[in-house]
Amino acid sequence: MRDDLKGASRLLIGLCLVSLLAACGPLPRPFQPGGKAVTNETLSAPPAPETLSVSPVSGLLPEDGALAAELLAEELRRFNIAAAAAPGNSSSIYLDGRLTKDGLLWLISEADGTIRGTERQSLGAQGKALAEGDPAVLRRVMEAAAPLLITELSAAEAGGLPGHPGARLVIAPVEPAPEEAARLLGSSIRVALSQSALPIAEPEDAGPRDLTLQGSVRIGPAQSGQHRVDVVWELFDPEGNSLGRVSQGDLVPAQALSFFWPDTAPFIAEAAVDGVVDLLYRTSSAQ
Repeated sequence: MRDDLKGASRLLIGLCLVSLLAACGPLPRPFQPGGKAVTNETLSAPPAPETLSVSPVSGLLPEDGALAAELLAEELRRFNIAAAAAPGNSSSIYLDGRLTKDGLLWLISEADGTIRGTERQSLGAQGKALAEGDPAVLRRVMEAAAPLLITELSAAEAGGLPGHPGARLVIAPVEPAPEEAARLLGSSIRVALSQSALPIAEPEDAGPRDLTLQGSVRIGPAQSGQHRVDVVWELFDPEGNSLGRVSQGDLVPAQALSFFWPDTAPFIAEAAVDGVVDLLYRTSSAQ
């Protein structure tokens, strides 16, 4: 039973795609970040002061490499990054992708070759299909690349959080929550955010520009042998005003709750990170 739950959690949570554009409502997949309530009415993504020149991805067939650049530039523009699959100039930032045996290696550099940042994208079983030129896989891989790259691009441009230059993310204790859930989710979200290159801080070190991420857990009463488990991550500005939230939830068998959090907390945190990044962009403080 425990192995089945762990395997299912890894598979289903790993396949979650962040979607914060829809209104809050029933979540169709386990712990899918599925909704947010935004307190301010006008949201915008951060402006891009420089043009991003996306080069054809090397290691693919020439026509596939060029198409990959176009698809990725299109996806990055959805985040209000001025990206184009075209030659840049002396003020441009350059993004180069290279297919390797371990996946895709992305390199961010200035016109003079100075490296601003790197990002590795794991491909798993999609690597072979990508190398063979499968167009559906090519599009999926480029769509997945954009959320990975926007964090690195933001750090390369201004430092701080995406859409909030100079700010860090203060991780508040997860509460209300059962003791084990609070401890494991707190440590897991720190690891997941750090691996995404987001600057984080402890509550006692909070600065005047820092934002706060507060997690909470609600476990519903048992019904038909299952509990509804809901995890919410809420973002607050330096004055304590709520900027929005990322919600996750699923039904968990009652007999599995005793070992649920050690097996699942890391995957819940990993699935939440893209939603947090998207929320940061959509509540941008950049002018």
